[in-house]
Amino acid sequence: MIVSRRLAAGRIALFLGVAGITIIQGIASVASKSQRWSGHWANSSVVIGWAGVWGACIAAGATALILAAPRSRGYDDLLRASSRSQARIHLAGLVTVAAGSLAGYAVVTGYVAAATATSATHGGLDIIELLPTAASVPLAVGIGALFGRLAPPRIAPVAAAVAPYLIYMAVVYAEAYSGQIAYMDLLWTDQVDRTYLRLPAELLVSRAVLWMMLGVALLGLSLHALRLAYASAVVASLSAAVALLSLGTRIEVPAAYAAACSGEQPRVCVDRAHDHILPEYQREIVTSVQPVQGLELSTMVVVMDEHLAAPGADLPGSGPDARRVIVPIVKRNTSPAHEIDSATLTANVGFALFLAPCMARPTAADDVGLTTAAALYHWWLTSHGLPTDGTNFPGEPSLDSILIENEEAARTAGSFVRLVEEERQEWFSESTESVLTCTAVPAR
Repeated sequence: MIVSRRLAAGRIALFLGVAGITIIQGIASVASKSQRWSGHWANSSVVIGWAGVWGACIAAGATALILAAPRSRGYDDLLRASSRSQARIHLAGLVTVAAGSLAGYAVVTGYVAAATATSATHGGLDIIELLPTAASVPLAVGIGALFGRLAPPRIAPVAAAVAPYLIYMAVVYAEAYSGQIAYMDLLWTDQVDRTYLRLPAELLVSRAVLWMMLGVALLGLSLHALRLAYASAVVASLSAAVALLSLGTRIEVPAAYAAACSGEQPRVCVDRAHDHILPEYQREIVTSVQPVQGLELSTMVVVMDEHLAAPGADLPGSGPDARRVIVPIVKRNTSPAHEIDSATLTANVGFALFLAPCMARPTAADDVGLTTAAALYHWWLTSHGLPTDGTNFPGEPSLDSILIENEEAARTAGSFVRLVEEERQEWFSESTESVLTCTAVPAR
């Protein structure tokens, strides 16, 4: 009775340990990249797989620890002499690890689904995208069982925990050095953005079956269930063949490019894939343009990318002659992002109003319009408390360097800052067209 209670307590502790560590690392992994999936169901469905890289390491290490325990504690010979099969002896421990891992992924899935549901406007969780992550559980258990039975007991858990990550990185490097073959499509997780593209369902299902059967084959081999190992290996090879047929295939989602626009001024438009942040995008734009109320913004439409800025793009409620100003949605290293970083967006608004018109045409270094634009952008950044060293977003020019090299721009920036608010707004109201065409003359 006492032994049974201890075994039960040990299994509960094992379950909670595997589940808890999987939850912590999983939520940390997906939360650190929330700008890539927040509010977008297709991406939310796939990011759960990011927890599967380290989650597989956790499950593999725990499994190896269980199977290596008899050898490390000196009772392996007793188990070998038992009338029960190796599978029956270790079944409870293996099931506990697998259940803990699946429970951890379930909690991570719940976290992602709850975070997405608060802002998503359409779609839902894609179950097929979750299959490869679920398949990583038997894979991890199989890897752990193999190391637990064959590797030296002291290093077996560590070696097993490292193995899934090494497999992952080997495939990543194979794709990087091949240059053409999308090997990562075969992994139980991938980095393909689902904003405008999807992976074929047959690829997702076949790679899930591949890793699941490969894990079962390794488990059967470790527990001397050779028939199971052979049958699973055959199924895994067939699944790999099916997956290879659709390797590198991407399915475009045309509906994701459709425009969604606000009815307020200044008008803003995003594509349907980002319509969940349209209200916030509108608020941020309105807030950031408060210092330039003198500019006539009613003729402008703020759009998030070049696709919506194209002359042929259909923007509901906007005429064909409306001036389209591109203000990208950038957060960290993601563009277009599914979350808004206020500081980065504010910097992009100023860049779009002042410097972007100059970048769109060839200009000489001493061009008056460019000089004025640099001064205006410098004023914009300083008035919003943003750095002027080119670190607000990727590709931003350093205003500090420009003003050091261009004395006229530095003088213009200083004179513009010294203007009282009424004079500044009057200058903006008189210079709207010239500011937006990079022909503005300095305010004196």
